[in-house]
Amino acid sequence: MDEDQQRMTLKKCCSEGLLPENYLDLIKQIATKFSVAYDDKRELVASLAEISVTEDILYLGLLSMNHTQHGWHHILQLCKDTIAKQSVRNVFARISEEMERECRITELLPIRSDWMLVKTVATKIAANRLVARIPGVTLHDMRPDDLNELVTYDELIMNCKRHTYLNLMTKDVNSYTKFAKENGAVCGFLVMQQLKDGTALALHLVANDRHVAKLLLKKCQDEFAPAQKGIVLIMGSCCSPLIGEGMAKVCMHGLMLQYRNQGLGTLLANKAMAHIGDTDAYIVCIPEHEHIYLNRYQFNVSPRVFQIMGPCIPKIDDAIKSIPEIRVLESDRGVHEMLMEYDTDVVGFNRSAFLGRLMHSRNTMIRVAVREDNQIAGYGFIGDGVHGAAIVFHLSADTTDIAELLLGSLLRGFPGVFTKGVWAVGCIQNYETHNFFKKFNLKSIHELKLLRRRGGFDNDMSRLYGACAVPFVGTDIAYLCLMGVAAPYRRRGIATKLMETAMQHVGTHNIYTHCIPEQVHFFRDRWNFQIYIRELKSLGPGVPKTSKLTQAVSGVQVQELTPQILPLVVKYDEFVFGTCRKKFVETSTGERDARTVVACRGLSRVCGYAILTTTMTGHAVVRGIYADAEDIAELLLVNLLRDSPYSSTITIIVQMRNSEELYFEQKIGLQRTNDFKTLFRWPMKNGDLTKVYATAL
Repeated sequence: MDEDQQRMTLKKCCSEGLLPENYLDLIKQIATKFSVAYDDKRELVASLAEISVTEDILYLGLLSMNHTQHGWHHILQLCKDTIAKQSVRNVFARISEEMERECRITELLPIRSDWMLVKTVATKIAANRLVARIPGVTLHDMRPDDLNELVTYDELIMNCKRHTYLNLMTKDVNSYTKFAKENGAVCGFLVMQQLKDGTALALHLVANDRHVAKLLLKKCQDEFAPAQKGIVLIMGSCCSPLIGEGMAKVCMHGLMLQYRNQGLGTLLANKAMAHIGDTDAYIVCIPEHEHIYLNRYQFNVSPRVFQIMGPCIPKIDDAIKSIPEIRVLESDRGVHEMLMEYDTDVVGFNRSAFLGRLMHSRNTMIRVAVREDNQIAGYGFIGDGVHGAAIVFHLSADTTDIAELLLGSLLRGFPGVFTKGVWAVGCIQNYETHNFFKKFNLKSIHELKLLRRRGGFDNDMSRLYGACAVPFVGTDIAYLCLMGVAAPYRRRGIATKLMETAMQHVGTHNIYTHCIPEQVHFFRDRWNFQIYIRELKSLGPGVPKTSKLTQAVSGVQVQELTPQILPLVVKYDEFVFGTCRKKFVETSTGERDARTVVACRGLSRVCGYAILTTTMTGHAVVRGIYADAEDIAELLLVNLLRDSPYSSTITIIVQMRNSEELYFEQKIGLQRTNDFKTLFRWPMKNGDLTKVYATAL
């Protein structure tokens, strides 16, 4: 595009929220090319800047998308077009986990760096966490004569010469640049930019050590007004003092015996909490220290009981050595992202920084349990501990058997365990877990308490507070099929937390759900869901009557589902819902207790199908009836219940309008029990939901 078009496009991106306004001048200088994508309505939906870092390296910057629009494929197409033209140069990009999952850019840029980046929330850094002065180190303002010296220092760090890039970035009028010198040589420099919300972003922070970096940040926070409102850092997780996003761990609190009961424990806690600031935190401590964090810092106590086990020589002769359908991997290769998500589900917050350090530690070993469908079932770490004995850093698993399998694998594979012993901190939830540790000869020597600063322990896996399930039933639509909170824990924000996690999983795709009328306000008012006009009525359980239903339809034959006709059923289902639900249909019809009948006109035209399955209580549920017409729907139900061993007690959730309230009750003989509402995030673009005559929640 020409210069005028580029300028107008950049302004449009700013107005659409794709770019911060003050980045305009900077991007126009450093971007060699700027590309955008429009949807069918000619509305701007995505942008991409090509930034030449060196002659051999191209950076795909500002991969952004207007989240009010649909589809990550715009970004993917922009990247495809760009990479296709760069046959010689190396291309790299920094993307979020959501973009990696939804956009599949890793298919174009397959080499994934192990250096995980963490973006912090804009925060004014406490003065006691920064450095005000370092003997022998001086700070200087950036001048044109200093550029070559900075470029040389940057080249040593980045292993490439970025003269043009650094020149444009440092001379921008909106940039704040400061560099540090020691003994006449550059030992670090910082480039800061103001963001649209008035806070500051560290575009570039390089230093010989963390003390110089803290010195530069302190100077910037004192002189640069936006930095005083808050600083955003994008840094390697190994640089973070936290164990995860917004969570710190007080990992040691102890005193020598002769110095106890003198107030030194409280003094140590004060120092630790001053370092943490306002960040959430947790600690596992002995009961004697519990009062410090309860009374002074209002920590919450978990009902879970922890015990220090060992050190002792473990016994593994009776431990489980294999489980059908479970593989034990000796590294996180290929399952790293799923492992991070699994750990977040277990502990309730992101611990990527902490896990990253454990994985890259020289004397640490990991074992990961994976199911046949490549889903994580558990994992554990073991490493060097105190007094020469090993220590089990972490062990999580879906079941006690999987935990036993993992712990046995860890103990067998780590050197010195059977000569020097092993430590562990075990969670004693019940008699079963007590026997679990006893089997390995791990005996308790001291009780521990788990305390958390904020948020309580809604994620405590010792009890179930709530559950949420959101599978993708189509290529671009998800179904919220389960959302519930245990009665004693309602009105505590647990459902909101579950929903926030679910919506992060869904991303920008559409989602729908069925709920009782009392829950409509939760989805409509908080999440902007829209109500579908047709209501759901629950009939049964009860004994159905089919004599009044249509027994035959001219030109329509009903048959059992076969592998040959399954592709036609998938195609018909796509016609009904407007999206391909191939995996959902195949899974539903392929269940062991499922019975599926299909209505056809001729040999190859499907005009309806229906599914029947059973519940844990033994009665049947009509999972779905989809048909071109009402008489075909009745015919499918008749054939579905014919000769069925479960037809004595069934439940049907039917779609009907108010004028049809008595229709199914009179014809089938089942009493109405509940009403349900259907809500969508966005209206269905395609499909014909009037062909849905019954469904399952």
